[in-house]
Amino acid sequence: MATIKLTDQFGLNVDVVTDPLTGFGKYFKDAVAVVANGFDLSRFSGLDLLNPAITSFDTGLTFDPTIGPVEAQAGLTGTLGVFVPDRDHGALFESDEYGDDLPVAPDERYVSIGLTASAAVAADATVGGVRFGFQPGSSFEIVNYRRFSTKPSAPMLVAAIGDTLQAFSLPASVDDLAALPEAAIVTVNGSGTLSLTTAVNLLAVANPLATLSLPAGAGALEVKAGESVVVNAGFKLSCDYQIRVQKPAPNRIRLGYYKKRSSAETAGVTVSAGVSAGIGSFDLYSTVLGAISSSPEKDRQALRDGGLSAGQAGAIEEAVKAGIARKLELAMCAELSAVQSRQAAFLYEVELDALDAVARDAVERALRGDLSGLAASELQPVPGVTPVRSITSSMRQGGHTLRIDLLGIYNYISISKLTLSGKVVYELVTGDLVVTDSATAQRIQAASTPFSADPGRLQRVLAESFLITAAYRGSKAAAAAPQLKSAHTFYDFREKTDRQTMRGYLDTGIALDLLAEADEQALLGTLDDFGPTAFYAETRYDDGLTTALFLDGEQPRPLAEYETAGREAVQLLVRAGAPDEYRRRPATDDTLWAQMKSAGQPSFGSLFPGLSQLQVSVIAADYTAIVWWAEAMRTTGEKLAALRRFVGASPGLSWDDPRFRSLRADLQSHLAAVAADAREEFGRPWGLIAMDRVSGRTAQATVQVSGGRVALLKARPTTAGAASGGSIEAP
Repeated sequence: MATIKLTDQFGLNVDVVTDPLTGFGKYFKDAVAVVANGFDLSRFSGLDLLNPAITSFDTGLTFDPTIGPVEAQAGLTGTLGVFVPDRDHGALFESDEYGDDLPVAPDERYVSIGLTASAAVAADATVGGVRFGFQPGSSFEIVNYRRFSTKPSAPMLVAAIGDTLQAFSLPASVDDLAALPEAAIVTVNGSGTLSLTTAVNLLAVANPLATLSLPAGAGALEVKAGESVVVNAGFKLSCDYQIRVQKPAPNRIRLGYYKKRSSAETAGVTVSAGVSAGIGSFDLYSTVLGAISSSPEKDRQALRDGGLSAGQAGAIEEAVKAGIARKLELAMCAELSAVQSRQAAFLYEVELDALDAVARDAVERALRGDLSGLAASELQPVPGVTPVRSITSSMRQGGHTLRIDLLGIYNYISISKLTLSGKVVYELVTGDLVVTDSATAQRIQAASTPFSADPGRLQRVLAESFLITAAYRGSKAAAAAPQLKSAHTFYDFREKTDRQTMRGYLDTGIALDLLAEADEQALLGTLDDFGPTAFYAETRYDDGLTTALFLDGEQPRPLAEYETAGREAVQLLVRAGAPDEYRRRPATDDTLWAQMKSAGQPSFGSLFPGLSQLQVSVIAADYTAIVWWAEAMRTTGEKLAALRRFVGASPGLSWDDPRFRSLRADLQSHLAAVAADAREEFGRPWGLIAMDRVSGRTAQATVQVSGGRVALLKARPTTAGAASGGSIEAP
């Protein structure tokens, strides 16, 4: 039991004997003196809480000389406050950086007592021996709010302060929660780590891509579009957060966890297979196989019998584990950042008298920052615990995707054969998996990180492979299932994201018709630093849409149409008023574009007399990319049209027909030349937007930004194109 001596240095001296079952009485055994610093509380000593002279106020408190095991000189301070609602300010926490507002009725008042432990006090992240999950060496604050009614009669102010001190709680146990007065609120703020383990779903999406070595025709791909992958994931979320305990009824607690709105966050993730496929160290990869293979048992058996060494099998599993962990890290940060400013990231209703021993332990672990026990209530009943809100809910519902790039699958048909003949790696930025043939693996392998692909190299290979795949599928010589879609992607990650870079990400969303300029302005606000940010954009094309990229009906699209689409992409991605606004002139001025084509690049300087040599060279780079791409698309369309005409006019044509093989060889030679001359810009948002413009903006499209300041996920559905033409019979 502790006696608190409340004095204000202006004549007020009140002794408060604390309840031995609550905070000061339970956790701090020595006498405590509390001083209202420089605030004349004595002048209100004769006033009740309804008196007009008492308005909302906050003042500091000093604890002297010691509180139990914690020394005041180490930095323990406090606050005293009264909240009085008025017409314009009727909500507690309205100006707070955490969580939901709490409406306060005109006949209600709240008295608050706060205890702040500085970094020195919190060297072991405890106060009074109580640990709340905050980072050792960082400051944190515990605030108790006590509600008082002014009806039928209002309590005296000093008495209300005494009652609040007497019942002050450190919410460290279920008993502490039970001892809280009804309608009381306790908040605990600090910087630390919330942990939980739960099952989550990722929608595995296959991305079948061809490489330059086009197959001669080996049957239909044993790949399906994709299904959910269930994994068990352990999360550690590091950020500034608040634990908020509310007691709306005698035996009921609302336990909420709120991220500080100005706080950035990081997430550490460990994963394991949610469903074991029984093939030893291939549990995770087996789970992925089951989601994207149309013959999963056949593929699993092939992996069992494939003769992989223990090291090779382990490398595959580590790549899958690392990729899924990265994907879930981005997903969790996106969910945490996207939580509305007045919502809890996690919120539970707890019926104290209904808790069994396991549930009681889960609640007490949650008070120390481990939410695993409460998270279990989202999957199966936990006595006395009802989940109200959780940012993991969309992750359990398959709200995030894991793309598996199958580079060279057209040569190997089955995923297991591609795996056994090549390599499995993960993409460092997005976490997406890449299963690729050996030759391509050599091109994309990262030197610094095991089991990973170099982002820059892979970006170029994926863009190149998408163009090759689109041509291959459009030739009518591919035996893929029509519902399979191939993706054109762009991704980027910055440890420090400035305003111009963030605007570029959002401009890509605008160019894909997924955002309006007003949305962009709201997301940008006045910020200049957006912290670590990952960006991802994707368009997906089925057979009909890939054909439409090259052909209008059965006729090759004209060169001018591609040039227009390429110029529109520049116009969409370069903003008016931006430092590089000069790049818009060729994109918007048809006459100038015609002059550029007629004059040739050596004469560009004379067409742009007001620009520097560097600026002219930037325009020349745009011009070169557009002209290369337009010519590559037009000539590829001509090759496809010739091949499709031949196939359509040759019923029962075999893969081995020499004329067909000659046309296929001509297409392959052409695509090799296109790939060899591919411009770097095609692997950037410009190439993705240009392709989307040609398709009439009918492809499935997705844009995702995952960062501490901006988090969004926008998508548009697909409008499938109609494929036409003849077919080829497998030998």
